[in-house]
Amino acid sequence: MPFCNVVNAGEPAHRIWYEVFGASEDEATHRVFLTMGMGCDLRPWEPQIDYFVRIPGYRVVAYDNRGMGHSDHVPGRWTTRAMAKDGLAVLRHIGWSKDIHLVGVSMGGMITQELAFLDLERFASVTLLSTIAGGIKSLLQFITVLPTGIFTLLQSLMAQTSETKVEKMLQLMFPSTYLEALDEVSGKTNADIVRSVILGRTEASAQEGRKYMDFPIFVKQALAVMTHRVPTQRLKQLGSILPVLVVSGDSDILVPDANSHLLAREIGSNAELLLIPGAGHGASEQCADEVNPAIRNLIEVRARSKL
Repeated sequence: MPFCNVVNAGEPAHRIWYEVFGASEDEATHRVFLTMGMGCDLRPWEPQIDYFVRIPGYRVVAYDNRGMGHSDHVPGRWTTRAMAKDGLAVLRHIGWSKDIHLVGVSMGGMITQELAFLDLERFASVTLLSTIAGGIKSLLQFITVLPTGIFTLLQSLMAQTSETKVEKMLQLMFPSTYLEALDEVSGKTNADIVRSVILGRTEASAQEGRKYMDFPIFVKQALAVMTHRVPTQRLKQLGSILPVLVVSGDSDILVPDANSHLLAREIGSNAELLLIPGAGHGASEQCADEVNPAIRNLIEVRARSKL
């Protein structure tokens, strides 16, 4: 079973579950490492995994954050830096030492920022989806929507059925205009389509014995998010070394796109901002047809520049 044993200073030893997709290690020309956000196992990366495994040479690794899915719960306080060390342990375990392309969404984007700084020479590019750099500037950008986000997450957490959990998550992740719109091919609403997909993932995870977010994990992840902070000086350092793609939907009610503008601006000229009209916090799912090629372009432009 694909577990990585993690021993970080100041924390009990624990196991992180990861999965590998796509090209064999010998055939891999592009290595992509995916870090998920709050309250999810690795399954919501399916739109990205399904896209990249169809392209020759792409090898993709995704993992369950601590306390989620098959990964162990870790006692004590969690930080995005500690969770980044989990990711680095996985990379060392699988033998990836260079030219790695990092992709992180929401809380996973915060973890990805910290992961990049743990060993900058190991990485080739960074993609940050629907996320923040943290600190006062970022908090001011979404302090007005934070109570709604937390309340909806708690409602999902305390829901008695999978159907109710999913309904609350749909409200949080996708704009109502998108959910109410009809899919041209099936004639169904986007809400019906996405609901079916997410329920399928939820049921599959349950059948596999994957852990869902409970209240203690919610608190630990929420505190990690609220205390995350990467100073401007470090962001500029990141941008001076690696190309960075920052992606945001302009209808994100959880992390307003002002955060992405701020993040890209502080990273500097080596950051590209992709702002998607009508996309919500779940832009990587809602607009996968736009997000995935943008990530691929970043990866392949970077690869050509290193030839």
